[in-house]
Amino acid sequence: MQADEITSAADTTSSRGVSSTVVSSVVSSTTDEDIRRTIYDVIIQNDIKELTGILNDIVNFDINQPLNDKEGDNKNALMIACSLDCFDIVKYLLTYKNINVDLQDKFGETALYLASALGNAKIVKLLLKHDANANIYNKENVSPLIVSSYNGHNDTVKALLNKGDINVNYQDNLCKTALSYAAHEGQPLIVELLLKNGADVNIADKLGWTPLMLAAYAGRANICKQLLIANANKNLKTNDNKTASTFAKEAGHFHIAEMIDRFVHNSNMVTYNYDEENVRKRETHYFGNHVNHDSRRISTASRLRTEMMPREGNTWWVYVSWITTFFILDRFLTKYGKMTDKRVRQAWREKFTLCFIAFLTTVFIAFLTFGFVDVACSPTAPPIPLNLVDKFWAQNKQVMIVRGQIYNVGDFFKSGGHRPIAPFNDAMLEPIIDQYYGRDVGELFPVNDHTIGCNKNSTVNGISCRVDTDNRYHCHTSTNSLKTLESLSINRFVSVSWDDIKNTQSRKLFAHKGRVYDITNYLSETNKNRWLGDDNVTVPFLENLIGQDVTSELSLVKDDNIKEIINCFEHFQIGEVEGVTYGCATVTAAVVVISSISTGLVIMKLISAIAYDNFIAKQMTKKVIYNENVKDVIIMVPCYSEGYESMKASFDSLAATDYPDQNKILFIIADGNITGSGNDRSTPDILLDFIIPYNENFDNVRAKSYLSIGEGTKRHNMAKVYIGHYQYQNRNIPTMLVIKVGNQEERNYPKAGNRGKRDSQLVLMQMLQHAFNNSKMSPLEFEIFEKFRKLTQRTIDRCEFVMMIDADTVVKEDAVTNMVNYMINDSSVVGLCGETRILNKMENWVTLIQVFEYYLSHHLGKSFEAVFASVTCLPGCFCMYRVFSYNYDGDRVPILVDENIMMNYSTNEVDTLHQQNLLLLGEDRYLTTLMLRAFPKRKTAYCPTAICETIVPSEFKVLLSQRRRWINGTVHNMFELVVTSELPGRFCFSMQFAVFLDLIGTFTSPFAMTYILFTIIGLIAGLPFQTAVLFTAVSFSLQVILAIFTSFDPVTVLWFFIYLLSVPIWYIILPLYAFWNFDDFTWGATRKLNDDGTTSYSDTIFDKFDPRSVPFKKWEQWIKNANSRSVSRSVSKSANYKYI
Repeated sequence: MQADEITSAADTTSSRGVSSTVVSSVVSSTTDEDIRRTIYDVIIQNDIKELTGILNDIVNFDINQPLNDKEGDNKNALMIACSLDCFDIVKYLLTYKNINVDLQDKFGETALYLASALGNAKIVKLLLKHDANANIYNKENVSPLIVSSYNGHNDTVKALLNKGDINVNYQDNLCKTALSYAAHEGQPLIVELLLKNGADVNIADKLGWTPLMLAAYAGRANICKQLLIANANKNLKTNDNKTASTFAKEAGHFHIAEMIDRFVHNSNMVTYNYDEENVRKRETHYFGNHVNHDSRRISTASRLRTEMMPREGNTWWVYVSWITTFFILDRFLTKYGKMTDKRVRQAWREKFTLCFIAFLTTVFIAFLTFGFVDVACSPTAPPIPLNLVDKFWAQNKQVMIVRGQIYNVGDFFKSGGHRPIAPFNDAMLEPIIDQYYGRDVGELFPVNDHTIGCNKNSTVNGISCRVDTDNRYHCHTSTNSLKTLESLSINRFVSVSWDDIKNTQSRKLFAHKGRVYDITNYLSETNKNRWLGDDNVTVPFLENLIGQDVTSELSLVKDDNIKEIINCFEHFQIGEVEGVTYGCATVTAAVVVISSISTGLVIMKLISAIAYDNFIAKQMTKKVIYNENVKDVIIMVPCYSEGYESMKASFDSLAATDYPDQNKILFIIADGNITGSGNDRSTPDILLDFIIPYNENFDNVRAKSYLSIGEGTKRHNMAKVYIGHYQYQNRNIPTMLVIKVGNQEERNYPKAGNRGKRDSQLVLMQMLQHAFNNSKMSPLEFEIFEKFRKLTQRTIDRCEFVMMIDADTVVKEDAVTNMVNYMINDSSVVGLCGETRILNKMENWVTLIQVFEYYLSHHLGKSFEAVFASVTCLPGCFCMYRVFSYNYDGDRVPILVDENIMMNYSTNEVDTLHQQNLLLLGEDRYLTTLMLRAFPKRKTAYCPTAICETIVPSEFKVLLSQRRRWINGTVHNMFELVVTSELPGRFCFSMQFAVFLDLIGTFTSPFAMTYILFTIIGLIAGLPFQTAVLFTAVSFSLQVILAIFTSFDPVTVLWFFIYLLSVPIWYIILPLYAFWNFDDFTWGATRKLNDDGTTSYSDTIFDKFDPRSVPFKKWEQWIKNANSRSVSRSVSKSANYKYI
C-alpha cells in the first residue's frame, strides 16, 4: 500500500472508525507518522478496542511520543485521552510500564492538568494513583489545582487536595492562588476545601488584591463571610490604597461593604470545623453563588440589593417632582390637603408628577397618531405634472402658470374681469390669451424684488414683460393685478420629477426647499444680462447647483453675496419636486413601522396564546412517572377575615386533589386576631376547629417571637404553631396552623398580630431560607422547623415547592399535580401560576363583567408572556414557586429563598411612593419581578391546565379599591421590568419591549377608549369614521377568535359581549381612579371587618424596638439550650438527629 493510500485510510477512520483492514495495513507497511495519525484518530473516537488492537500489533512503539505534530501542541496519547474525557483509554494507557504521566505539551500542560481543567475527577484520581505530580505548572504558572478551582470542579479539587503533598498556596504569573480564583468566581465549597487544607487567606496578587477583595468586588457575600471567619484581614490595602470594603462599594455591593466593616472576629463565634461532616452539613449554604453551573446571571444582584434601601438625600426623581409641582406650596398642601407629614406631601408630589407624565404620554401618542404626519407633510394638495396641466387642465379648467404655481384664470376672462387697454379690445386679446392656457406666463407678472429680499435690481438689468415687439403684452405690476392673480390661485404647483432635475443635458434645474428652479436661460452663452453678477464666483456657484437638491448645503452658507443670490431664486422658479418631501416620507415610514410593530405584536400575542394553550402547555404538564421520590409541596394558605364556608371549601378542594396526601402539607397562617363581617367567631377560632391535633394539647401551645414587617414595636410579633391533620372524607392531610397573636402590648386591642399578607408569606419564606442555609433561626422559626419534622418525619428544607393560595379559592382536582409536573418537566421554571376563574360569576352585574376580563388576562396576557418564559405576575391567590434547584454538580441552588430576593422582599422601611406601591399594593407581582430580575435566564410560566375558582368583589366600590391596588402595583412593577435588560428577546421582539408597550398602553388607555367611543358615536351621527371603527372592530374580533380557539366553548363568546359593554369601566374609570390614588396606601377594602374603624394600638407606633431582643440561634444551639418544657422534651429525644 502506498503512502497516499495510507493517508486515505487514515482519513476514513477519522469519520467512520478504523477497520481491521486498516489495522493490518498500518502494522505492515506504514511510517511512524502514519501510525501516530491513526492512533490519534482512534483516540478522539474513544475506540478502546481498535486502539488495543493497533498497539498490540506494533513493536517498539514509543507510547510517550507526540501524536499530533501537525497541530504543533506536542500532546501524546495520554494527554489527548485526558483532554477528551476518555476514561477507558486513559486507564489502558496507564498499564504501560514506560508511560510518563508527567510529560508536558508545548504549553507546559500535563495530562493531570488537562483532566483537572475538564473536571473529570475519575481520571484525576487515576492519574494521581499512578504518581502524577500535582505540582507541575504550565508556562503561565497555572497548576492543576488553580485551573480546577477556577472552573468550580469540586470533586477534582478534593481529589487533588487529598494527594497530601500539593502546594495549596502556589501563585501563578499574576501571583493569584487557587483561593483567589475560587473566591472571585464564587466557589464556596472549593473555598472551604482550600481553607481546610491550609490556604492563606491574606496572600495578595501583583496588584495587592487579596481573596477577600476579589470576592467583595465580585459580589460574593457568602464567600466574604467564609474568608472573614477564616481570619482574612479586612484592613489590608492594594497598591492604590483600597480595601475590600472600598471595592465592594465601587461595585455597588453596599451590603457586602457594610458586612465587612461591621465584622468583628469573636473567639466565641461558631467557627468552621473543617471535617467532612461539617462540609456536608453546610453544603446548601453557599450554592447561590455557583454561577458557572447555574443559568442565572449575577449582573442584576447589585441593583436588587440596593433598590429597596431607604432613600438617602434627594434623588433626581425628587427634584423632578419638585420642578413639576413648583407652583403648589407645602403650606397649601398642609392647610387644604391635611398633609402634615413631609413624606405624605412628597408622595403627593410624586403622584402628581406620575399623572403628569401619563398625561404627556397620552398627548404624545395622540400627536403620533393624528398630528405627526400632518405636521411633517404639507397640508396642500400634491403638485400636478406639466403634461397633465397642458393636456387636461388647460382645456377644461383654462389655467395658466406663474413661476410653477397654477391659477384658474378661465372664468375670470369669461366674466370680463380682464379689461383690455386702449386701443386694444377683447377680440384682439383673445388669440394671445388662448395660446397661453397651460403655459407659464411668469414674465408677464414680474417678481417684486423688495418683497422677496432680492437686492440685485433685476428689472433695472433688463427683464422685460414685452414679447417680441407686440404691444398687446405688458407687465402686471400693480397691486390690484397681483391681488387679483392671488385670488385665482388653486394652491397647487406644477410637479417636476427627479429624472428631469438630474437630466442636465436638456435643462439646468436644481431643487431647494421642495421647489424647482430653472437657470437654463440665465446660464446660456447668448444671455448677456447676468444681473446676479458676472464674476468668477456667481456663475460657478450656480453651475454647482445643477441636477441636485441643495437645501442642506445652502443652509450652511455664510457668504452675504451668496445669501443675496439665494433670495433671488424665485425669479427662476418653475414648480415643486414631484412626490413627498424627505421629511414627510420619513415620518410616514416611521408611523407605518410603529403601526406595523404594534399590529404585529397583537397578532403575535394571539398566535402565541393559541399555540401555548393548545400545544406547549399540554406538553409541559404531561404525566411524570415517579419512582420513590415524590416531591414534597408546602401549600401556604394565608387567612385574614374569610368566613367558615369559604375557608372550608378551599381546604376541602386542596385535600381532594389527586396529589399524594403525605407529600402535600397545608401551611395555614392566620394574620392576626380578626373577626370578619358576618362571622360570629374570629378567624383563628374557626381555623382551630378544622384541625385534628397531632399528639399535643392545643391549650398548651405557647406563642413564639419573630421579627415581622412593621415599624416601632410592631416590628416584634408573636405566633402560635399548631400541628395536626385536616380530615376530608377518609383522607388526612398533614397541616400546620400558624396564628399571629401579636406582642404582649397589643393583645387586648383589635387586629392584634395583624401585619399583612407579605408578612405571612415571609414567615414561611424566612423559615425556608434559614433551614436551607442552616443559619440562625428565630424562636418561631425553630418551632415551625421542629413541629414540621415531628408531623412529617422529614425536615422542611427538603420541600422543593411552595404553593400559595388564598383562603377563598377552590382548586380543581388535578391542579397541584399539573403544577408539579410542569416544574419537573422543565427544571428551569422558578415559578408558575394557573388559571383563575370566578366562582360567583352570576351574583350581579359587577361579577358578570369580570368573567371575560379574567379569561382574557390569562389566555392572552399570561399565555403570551409564557412563550417568552417571563410571566410578569404570578398572583398570590394561585401560584407555585421552586424553593431550590440543582446545578450540574447535583448541588442545591436557592431560588425562592435566594439572598437577593429575600433581602428586597423583606424590606421593612418603605418610605417612597415607588416602594409603597411595590410592597404594599402589589407584593405578589413584586415577588415575581424579583424572580425575573434575579434569575433572568430562568423562567416563570403559566399552566392553563391548573385551574382554580375564587370569589371576586360583588360591589363596585370594592372592585374599584381592588383594581386600584392591582393597577398601581402593575405600573410600578413595569417600571422595574422596563429597566431589566436581561429579559429574553431582542429589540422589538423582547419581553422588555412588550412590557414597555404595556406600560404605555396602561397610561394611554383612558384616551384610547375615549377616542374609540367618540369614533363610534361619530359614525352613528354620520361622520366619516369608518376606518377607525373598522380597526377597532378587528381588534376586538381577535379576542373572540382567542376565545373560540382556546376554550372551544360558545358560552365564552357570550361572556365577551358582556365584557364589551363594560369596556369603559376597565379602560377609563378604573385607570383614572388608580392614577389619582397613587399615594393612597390604605389597605383596599376587599373585605369588611366588624371593627368600628377607630384608631387602635395596632395601627399606631409608640416606641422604638430593638430587633436584638428577639434571639436568633442556629438549630444546634436551640437543641443544646432546650429546656424541660414539653416541646423541648420532644426535641431532646432526637438529640442524635443531624440537620442536613
